[in-house]
Amino acid sequence: SRVDVLPPEFIRELEGLQDEVPAEVFSDIRAVAENDFGMLLSEKFDLFNETPLAAASLGQVHLARINDEEYSQNIQSTLSSEYNVVVKVQRPRIEEIIATDLSALRTVGKWLQRYRPISKRANVPQLLDEFTKILYEEIDYLAEGRNAEIFAQNFGHYQGVRAPKIYWSHSTKRVLTLENVLAAMSRPLASRIAPWRASERNPRRHDSLLEVAANGRGGRLRPPGVQRPRPAHGGASRPGIRRCR
Repeated sequence: SRVDVLPPEFIRELEGLQDEVPAEVFSDIRAVAENDFGMLLSEKFDLFNETPLAAASLGQVHLARINDEEYSQNIQSTLSSEYNVVVKVQRPRIEEIIATDLSALRTVGKWLQRYRPISKRANVPQLLDEFTKILYEEIDYLAEGRNAEIFAQNFGHYQGVRAPKIYWSHSTKRVLTLENVLAAMSRPLASRIAPWRASERNPRRHDSLLEVAANGRGGRLRPPGVQRPRPAHGGASRPGIRRCR
């Protein structure tokens, strides 16, 4: 995401890695979750879909069902009502992999710092220090859950914004269980959100979405206790980035 730091030829090679993330074998994912819960998945969840809904570099997401009385009473589902939660599970041995990769990156960083076209634009070691801190924050799913709840408090009053409920009884540092928002949408809520899906026909909806984004960029997403977001594109004044003259 830092296209302002590396030369174009580096960026082109790295872009090819972003979407090439195969899912883990489910038995390995199961082992991570069961180790953290201290029990079988079949004991913790009523249903657990072994086919991942999505996979990323740090973890993958599965549909599941838990015994939620509130959900059972209020559900008028519009999608996937069989599964009332999504479960984000960290990839196995990810901390070990991260440590190995960071060690390699620091070695490469020392070489890059000697390359004048890069060193005149960025302090590579300082960038790597910042990247290391943020990366370890991202694999703490409990912190991610707390941030999601703060987001819900700050933006729940916006029409069309729905933050998922966090199920702390089914969450650990490596497993995060959230409400399946699409499945849990009641018909009144669905009717409120539907216009957002057709926002290209209503420019005013774009303005509302931009307002939410602008408020977040303005700092309202980060009251005390909320972790800093990952660096954005073009941050010339970010730590480790030298200003252009």
